[in-house]
Amino acid sequence: MAIYFGSYFAPSNRGIQQASKLRGDGLLYGSVNHIAVTHGSSSHDFLSRLFVPLNLIDQALFGGPASIRCNLFITS
Repeated sequence: MAIYFGSYFAPSNRGIQQASKLRGDGLLYGSVNHIAVTHGSSSHDFLSRLFVPLNLIDQALFGGPASIRCNLFITS
């Protein structure tokens, strides 16, 4: 359980920084470069589903952002 909690914070912090650089409102788990090159978001989709419980706790207790649901602004 501690590993699950610990594994959330690094992608969460990185995702907030990446999304804010792109003026996206939310949390982007996947690499911007990966999404732009492959025109896909498989890593973001997988991690956002994996971390749903922790993301909800982060939002409720600490005011963290929700996961970005649409990444079309990255691929355009």
